Amino acid sequence: MRGRGDDGETVVSGGVEGRWGMPVFRVLLGGALLAAMSGGVPAQASQAEQRQGRDVRRQAPTEEEAKGAVGDAERSAVTFTAYDLAVQLRPAEAGLAVLARVTVRNDGDRPLAEIALEIASTLHWDGVSQRRGDRTEKLPVSQHLLETDADHTGQANEAVFRLLGPLAPKASAELSLLYSGAIGPSAVRWSGLGAAGSETSGSGSAGSGASGSGASSSGASGSGTPGSGTSGSGTPDARSSGAVGGAGPGAGGAVVRSADGPLLADAGWDVIAPEGTLLRGYGGDLWYPTASPQVFVGEGASFAHAAGQQMERQAGASMHLRVSVVFAGEAPAEVFFCGRRGLLRLTNDDENAPVAEATGVATAEFATQELGFRTPSLLVTGKPASSTDGAIAVMASERETVERTAEAAAPVERMLTEWMGAASEHVLTVIDHRGAEFADGGIVVAPIGGRSGAELSSSLVAPLTQARFRSSHVWLEAGVARLMELLWMERTEGRAVAVAAIEQQAHGLALAESATRTGGAEESLLRASDAVYYRTKAAAVLWSLRDLAGDEALKQTLQRYGGNPRLDKDAEGFERLLEEMSGKSYRWLFDDWVYHDRGLPDLSLVSAEAREVSVTGGQRGGWLVAVQVRNDGGAVADVPITVRSGALTATERVRVPAHAVAATRVLFQAKPTQIQVNDGTVPELISSTHLQEIAPAR
Repeated sequence: MRGRGDDGETVVSGGVEGRWGMPVFRVLLGGALLAAMSGGVPAQASQAEQRQGRDVRRQAPTEEEAKGAVGDAERSAVTFTAYDLAVQLRPAEAGLAVLARVTVRNDGDRPLAEIALEIASTLHWDGVSQRRGDRTEKLPVSQHLLETDADHTGQANEAVFRLLGPLAPKASAELSLLYSGAIGPSAVRWSGLGAAGSETSGSGSAGSGASGSGASSSGASGSGTPGSGTSGSGTPDARSSGAVGGAGPGAGGAVVRSADGPLLADAGWDVIAPEGTLLRGYGGDLWYPTASPQVFVGEGASFAHAAGQQMERQAGASMHLRVSVVFAGEAPAEVFFCGRRGLLRLTNDDENAPVAEATGVATAEFATQELGFRTPSLLVTGKPASSTDGAIAVMASERETVERTAEAAAPVERMLTEWMGAASEHVLTVIDHRGAEFADGGIVVAPIGGRSGAELSSSLVAPLTQARFRSSHVWLEAGVARLMELLWMERTEGRAVAVAAIEQQAHGLALAESATRTGGAEESLLRASDAVYYRTKAAAVLWSLRDLAGDEALKQTLQRYGGNPRLDKDAEGFERLLEEMSGKSYRWLFDDWVYHDRGLPDLSLVSAEAREVSVTGGQRGGWLVAVQVRNDGGAVADVPITVRSGALTATERVRVPAHAVAATRVLFQAKPTQIQVNDGTVPELISSTHLQEIAPAR
């Protein structure tokens, strides 16, 4: 088999064997899959049909259905510990066919006689079998559509099957899953969220591409890796191409118009098309099997939390992928799986055929790796990215966009080098594509073409950081990426803007911590599955450590820690290294904010009195301000205290333990008029700044 590698060389590949010794592509083209694919992939249902079907499924199940139903408790009990996926893409038909060999574990507290697994609603289960000893036995399967926003169509196809024997708690089962169908854009999920009277323009056919919203990724639905949300505006543009890496007008696509006129651009643009394929996984398109409770985007933060829990449950799973792309015309250029770039090998049916008439298969294999805290994503592009002199490669239709993106990345790279040392060998691939922003490891898909240089720079900070700084601890990987975004704000817009961003995001953290205190599950940063913890709270902790240890100590820590497996293996490795670099202990902070979830501080200013100090012994006089601060919260707080008089200020820090009062004194040169406790950088339950006029001492 001939192929094309990273540097354009021709490579030769032999047959690929499955984990149980089956030749993968023979399996993919045989049996049920051959039957499904040879007759053409079933056409995707129209938007109206999908809406009608969704309304029907809102009805209560019959009594007979309810008796045998698998509930969310059973779905939540199933954890995937291994995936071995053989995937065939047929872009001309938007077709997908998969043989998935998986290992699942029962993490519930009761034996499971039946298991329920979900895939995208436009896919069909072709067969399920279970391995027991040396034998593999086929299992009878019932399948039905389940209303859930785990898939971008607003539904999933759920298979329910009885195992060969009850699966005891903590026991595992090896399953072979066969499924196929078509994947195209869908606006159903969003039209159900207030787009009353909406109408769908464009054909909505697979491969046409949906007009994207341009909203920045939050680390939840289809977000890929944590901490990758960016700050660009991403204004939707119905004229852009719907294909990944494509360009030009006339793509059509599922564009929803609201009753009052403005475009409601669909964020569900997962698609398989000749121009490119993008499958984002959970919250986008369920191209791989999963087990998940029903979730709905209309339920706000609970949807993001459910997505985070899903990523945490699957983080330790091993992932192995073989993918084949059946092409007609120009061959696919690049393939990415979970942010990793793969080596495409090409087999042409006729070596002498013109490119426009060529047919063949492009294949790639991704060695087994731990999934980590992400949703599995698969991306195939129709055009190669343009290399630049920096740490990025850009795929865009206009050369000017490539050059502007490279220019925008340069100052960001300089800042990251200052904080984290020399650039790594990892290259970030940036793809210009309309739609909701998506990032996963070494790739970013975003509408970059219409962004200004400043917007581009801001949007590249987090992904460029994650290309340099890798950690198995989500709070560090996502938190450092967010810290760098805050440092970029400080550098380009001033400290006040960065502090305002910390304070603004702390409101969501305070709401989450309030819910925790009233009966919700605690989330230490070591086990966090919600972005408000592993991104927002983590960045606040790192900013505090910067204020306490100083820039140089934190820079040395980041430079030595990133990419050091020995340090990263230890949950306390980052703390120990920072203490070594600074010569100070921070266990008090890590105990309350990282290793445990003790909530947030709740500070109040008990008293602030000033008295004049007379001149003695040749020393200058001034004013001595005595301050008392109470902390009614469950976490320690080390906050700045600033005394003011006109433009004159003086700042000291005070550490207030949980449920305690701390006092300090500040010597000031002029008669003080105002005092401020906390400047917004340390999140609190209610308010992160406390201002009070200073009374003269009695």
